[in-house]
Amino acid sequence: MLAPYLVLLTRDERHDLPKMSEKSLSFISKVNDYCASNPEFVPTFLDAAELDKDFEAVAALKEFSRLEPGVIDNKYYARGIGEIKQVTRKGAQEFQQLVSITH
Repeated sequence: MLAPYLVLLTRDERHDLPKMSEKSLSFISKVNDYCASNPEFVPTFLDAAELDKDFEAVAALKEFSRLEPGVIDNKYYARGIGEIKQVTRKGAQEFQQLVSITH
C-alpha cells in the first residue's frame, strides 16, 4: 500500500519529523469521524478524503501489541524484503536484525 511512497531518512531527518502522540491520534480520529458524519461542516480547505487516507495509513503503521503493552519498538523495513531490524525503545530491551536472505 505505502511502498511507492517510502523513502530512507537519515537519523537527523527522522528526528526533525513531527511526532503523533496518543492524544493527537485520538483527536485526529475524532476529527476524521466528525468529517464523515457531518460533511456539511467540513471547512473548504480540508480534503476529508485525504484526511481519511492519511489517518488509515497512520493507523496501519502504528505499532501495538496486546501481548506486550507499553513496549515501543523502532522497526526498519526494506522494500521487497520486509522488516530487517527491530530495536526496543521502551520496555524489555531487545534487538533483532536480519542477517541473511535466501531466495
